[in-house]
Amino acid sequence: MFIQKIVIFLLGFLFISVSPPAHISEPLIVKTASEIRANRINTYKKAIEKKEDRSQIKFIRKKVRKINPRVNEVKIANSIITRSKKYNLSPFLIASIVRSESTFNKYALSSAGAVGLMQVLPTTANYIADMRGIDRHNLWDENSNIDIGLEYLDYLKTNFRYSDRHMLMAYNWGPASLNKYLNRKRKLNPGVLKYALKIINTAQKWESEYEKIEVEKL
Repeated sequence: MFIQKIVIFLLGFLFISVSPPAHISEPLIVKTASEIRANRINTYKKAIEKKEDRSQIKFIRKKVRKINPRVNEVKIANSIITRSKKYNLSPFLIASIVRSESTFNKYALSSAGAVGLMQVLPTTANYIADMRGIDRHNLWDENSNIDIGLEYLDYLKTNFRYSDRHMLMAYNWGPASLNKYLNRKRKLNPGVLKYALKIINTAQKWESEYEKIEVEKL
C-alpha cells in the first residue's frame, strides 16, 4: 500500500513537471505585415461591396416602385442584387429583363404558360433544375423565380460564348431557334433582336444613371 502511494505520487509529480503551463499550451500565431495588410484590404473591400449593394438596392427599388407601385419593391430589389452577384451578371441587366418580362409582377402569367417575374416556363424550370442538380422551384415566389431564371441565363450565356445579346435572344426565342439562325438554317425573327437590344439599352441607361448619382455623392 505504501509503495503504491509512492508510485502514484511520483507519477503525479512527473505529469506536472512535463505538462506545459496553461498560458503557453497553444503556439502563438504571429501574422506578417503583408498578411495584416491583406486582411485590412479584404475588410475594406467587403465594406465597399456592402455599401455598393445598399446603393444599388435603393436605386432599383425606386425603379421598381415607379414602374409598378403595387409590388414588394424591397424584396424584388434585394433578390436581384444578391442573385446577380452569385451569377456574375449585371443587376441592371437583370432588372431590365424583369421589367420587360413582367413589369415586376410576380403573378404574371403568359398565354404560353410562362410564370412570374422572369416569365419562366415550368418545363424549362424543371429541365434546368434537374440538369444542374438543384431543387425544383416555386415559380410564384420572387426569390425562387429569379433564382431559376438566372440559372437559365447562366446556362444560355455559357452555351452562346458569353454574349449578352445571344443570351437574351435565346431567352426570348429559345436556344434551339437561335442555334438554327446562327447556323443559317433559319431566318431571324426581327422582334427577337429588338427584344435583346431594348433590354441591353435599358440596362446601360440605368447603370449610367446610377453611376452619375454615385459620382455626385463624392
